[in-house]
This record gives sequence, structure tokens and C-alpha cells, in this order.
Amino acid sequence: MIYSPFHIDVETGEVTEAAFSDAKDKGLSVQRMAHATNTRIRTIGENKLARDHAQGKTDREFLGIVTGGVDSIRGLTHGNSERAFCVYDSALPDVPSHADVCQTTASRSEMKRARKKLRDLFSYKPFMP
Repeated sequence: MIYSPFHIDVETGEVTEAAFSDAKDKGLSVQRMAHATNTRIRTIGENKLARDHAQGKTDREFLGIVTGGVDSIRGLTHGNSERAFCVYDSALPDVPSHADVCQTTASRSEMKRARKKLRDLFSYKPFMP
């Protein structure tokens, strides 16, 4: 799920590495396309935006999604050849398509390089499902 202004370069319209920063410390929340319809994914994004607006975060806009492959994510490694990311099925009762991408630990610079590689696995511009 991509939200403006903090996940996007406003000049190019491309997704920035900031969209993937949650992977380093809390888990990057993602949806598994095989377990949700486009309508359901759009509803999840819009519901989050409504919650943000209700909390006074009115500067945000839901722009859509970017997609990437789980095998490619799991294939990323740090400089020491250890896996850089794990993907966990974290289905919720009301969101069975939910999963989390979590980054493994390495040096700060290796982790930053890995997140750039993660960003490069996803489509560059968000689209509405």
C-alpha cells in the first residue's frame, strides 16, 4: 500500500525506499494477491487512510499498490550471503491475505543496501488495483 507524501517522490511519481522502511524494525505489512481480490486490497488501503484521517493525519492520500514476488524477496542476501528478508504469513481474522516482510540483522549499511534492493524488486509506480 502506497501513501503520499511519504512513500513517493512527488517529482517522478516513483516509490521511494521509505515505503519499505517498516521491514527493518516492525515488519512491512503486505497483502498476498493470491488470497485477496483487487477490490478487497483497495478497501484495505482506503480503510487505513480513513483511520489515519480520523487520527488527524489528513495530509495523506492512498495512491494504490506496488507488487513484488515473494521468491525474489526471500532470495535477497546481505553481503555475507545470509538471507536479508523473511516473509511471514500473518493472516488476521478480518484480513486473511495479510503477511509481513521482516529484515534480518546485519550492519547498518548492509541493511540499508538490502532495503534498496527490496525496493528495486517492486514496481516503481503505484497503481490502483
